[in-house]
Amino acid sequence: MGEEVYRLYRIIIADDENKVCQLIRLLGDWERLQIEIVAICNDGEDALEKIKTLRPDIVLTDIRMPGRDGLELIETVKKEGIDCSFIIISGYRQFDYAHSAMQMEITDYLLKPIDKDQLNAALERICRRIDAHRIASENDSRAQKIIQENANRSKAQLMHRLLEREKPALTARQIQEKYAFELRDGQYQALLINSGLPELHREGQVFGEKVVETAQRVFSDVGALLCLPTADGVYCLLGCRGRDAEEIRGAIRELYYQIKAFEDIYGELHLVIGVSDPVQTAEQLPDALGQAHLAERTRIFGEPTEVIFARTLPRMARPQEQLGTGELRALSSALESLSEEQLDGVFLSLEKLLMQGGVEQTLEVWRLRDLVLERLQRFAQSGCCPITAEQLELFRMQTDRAQSRLTLNHQLLDCARRVQQQVKGTEEDRESLPVRRAKQYVQQRYSQPLTLEEVAGYVGFSPAYFSSVFKKHTQINFSDYLVQVRIEAAKNLLRTTDQSVAEISAAVGYPDDKYFRKLFKKFVLLKPSEYRKLYS
Repeated sequence: MGEEVYRLYRIIIADDENKVCQLIRLLGDWERLQIEIVAICNDGEDALEKIKTLRPDIVLTDIRMPGRDGLELIETVKKEGIDCSFIIISGYRQFDYAHSAMQMEITDYLLKPIDKDQLNAALERICRRIDAHRIASENDSRAQKIIQENANRSKAQLMHRLLEREKPALTARQIQEKYAFELRDGQYQALLINSGLPELHREGQVFGEKVVETAQRVFSDVGALLCLPTADGVYCLLGCRGRDAEEIRGAIRELYYQIKAFEDIYGELHLVIGVSDPVQTAEQLPDALGQAHLAERTRIFGEPTEVIFARTLPRMARPQEQLGTGELRALSSALESLSEEQLDGVFLSLEKLLMQGGVEQTLEVWRLRDLVLERLQRFAQSGCCPITAEQLELFRMQTDRAQSRLTLNHQLLDCARRVQQQVKGTEEDRESLPVRRAKQYVQQRYSQPLTLEEVAGYVGFSPAYFSSVFKKHTQINFSDYLVQVRIEAAKNLLRTTDQSVAEISAAVGYPDDKYFRKLFKKFVLLKPSEYRKLYS
């Protein structure tokens, strides 16, 4: 078999005289013009059915045919909204009739008997017109796509700005000027839609896009104003002006069940939708988004509810800064001591604290969660724990999806235990912690007078025991380690500054520059001035 040639254009030929159809087939320069004949019809009804089924680019039809003539065929195709170009064939006696048919946007016409050159010229003209139309459509489509992408980007930026809840809040006029988005005062509600599965809400996942598409479809009559997938879930702002409250509630419940149907793809979802109270102005939109977020978070006080309306919740108590202070202090101590028993005790106490009160304590529960993670982060930043910012963010995402207060506490305990295990896994035993703290202390204060007794006291050891532990873990005496730190600092200053040797000596903790020069020569095997010439 020969290689199949891809055709750029498709044509249907319709004439009640089969010999005319065959003549056209022989005369047409189909290969050069890249036109494929997809059907030959001998009456108008057959031609109409073939056009509906095959959707050709070109239809070459006789005016006079049984059943349905060419003009009726053209008129019906136009009414059906089928996009194709027509060339009509007529005899001399129907020329005036054919000429008037040109008002129906027929592209070209041919007179019988068919002339080869005229046929191919007409076909070439129509192909060029189709090309021009395709290019214009493609450019228009590309332009529309760019416009839509810019509009979507602007809407996403607006939603991010609203979620940041900056003060003062944006007015409708500012939103129009900065984000090219018209927002009239009316009635709006905010939603937060969360699947309960953090991995579905990570950047790049299609779940959020599917939720947005579903929300836009469900709220097409109500008015889906803005939607934005985030790590917290999918936020939506609805324009509900002139809509009955029960209608809105019904649409939200319908949205819940349509998203719940995604379980066929993603498995069981712990789906919750938090819904704000209605607001009237643009300035109130950030508060509405915050209220939807808070409503969704109240799920931890009982079995997950399908839809949580803020209007049904009690007044939220303001967090008490002193609440949990003792537990947080004990947590810091347990982390530093690497005591699993002490850590378990901390979270047993924290569990009792979290279980106090009802839904009105939602803000307090999440405040304590944030403070626990803050202590873990502080522990990491102190240099005592080799965990990354990415791991801490993962801890936050995991605890964000807790379905109860007990689950939240267990997840926090698990995070803390993983921190402890990572520390233990990188050190020989718990004695290494005071050594790390001692090194950190020296790095921060080497320019000052330092003694073994001072550093031992800082880490809580006797001088003799600290000296033994330090050498065990570093294979070097503390006094030699202090000299190394100071000499390395001096070498850096010699390479990077114009300070005199005496100034550098004082800067690294040696007021006597003669002693410093002697010490430097002993450890580096070069005089300070020689080192500077060699490496600066």
